[in-house]
Amino acid sequence: MDQEADLPKCADDIHNFTIKSWNKLASFYSEKHGTHGNIFHQQLVSPVAEKLLDIVHGQSDINILEIGCGSGVFARKLAELGCRSVLATDFSEEFLKIAISTTTEIMGNNGIITFMKLDATIQADIVALGLSRFEKVVCNMAIMDMSDIDALFSGVYKVLNANGTFVITVLHPCFNGLSVQRGIEENWDSAEYTPYLKITKYLKWTPSYGIGIEGQPEKQLYFYRPLHELTSTALKHGFVIDGLEEPVFTFTEEQLAEKRNTIRIEKTIESYNFTQFPMILGLRFKKV
Repeated sequence: MDQEADLPKCADDIHNFTIKSWNKLASFYSEKHGTHGNIFHQQLVSPVAEKLLDIVHGQSDINILEIGCGSGVFARKLAELGCRSVLATDFSEEFLKIAISTTTEIMGNNGIITFMKLDATIQADIVALGLSRFEKVVCNMAIMDMSDIDALFSGVYKVLNANGTFVITVLHPCFNGLSVQRGIEENWDSAEYTPYLKITKYLKWTPSYGIGIEGQPEKQLYFYRPLHELTSTALKHGFVIDGLEEPVFTFTEEQLAEKRNTIRIEKTIESYNFTQFPMILGLRFKKV
């Protein structure tokens, strides 16, 4: 596929295409993630977001906004942790239908979580939620699905209260993306295997088609951004960075033994073999 030639021709068309794609993919992703998230979410995304949000179980009397809630997995986690109010938003109506249905089935109508359609690329729509309304805002694995993030950071800054925090998790800009190829180098003398990455692009990106989960019915658009673009956008709108996490997979010996029963784990290029290269990046921004 010629990535650039096949793209929608203007910014609005690209954004609308992205929304339509996620409405089509919502059912597939929700099924793959299940009610509690897949292993990627459970081992990497959720623990990092929880750590950076600094939510203490049972002592979390806070109002929190989630942007890009998908099927509601993390919103339910926030409710379990004791948040007073969770406003979980997404630009995909299909994701929201699934989130509402699944959450009601699991938790009933507990009055803690409210689901709402929100396009986080429109600053005015974020601000309309209420100035200084939230103590914390979180956006898990959704920024690389957004065609514009300037409006996101500007709007979030306004709806956070004094000293509020904005936590994001994204595919690691340096080590995980369409330009990264994984490989295994075999040392014949020692019979050891060394995982390595080959990176062909970092600084300059156009929107690119890719696959998030094997078997998905169609490709989605990714909007990759280097570290300086992510951080400078936040700093421009008044945030400072006061937290950063780069998690890797960790497995018990029992879990590794189970994998070895089905595959030669030492020679695969699955993420769990690359323990020196973090798959995601977590950042915490503070309003000052």
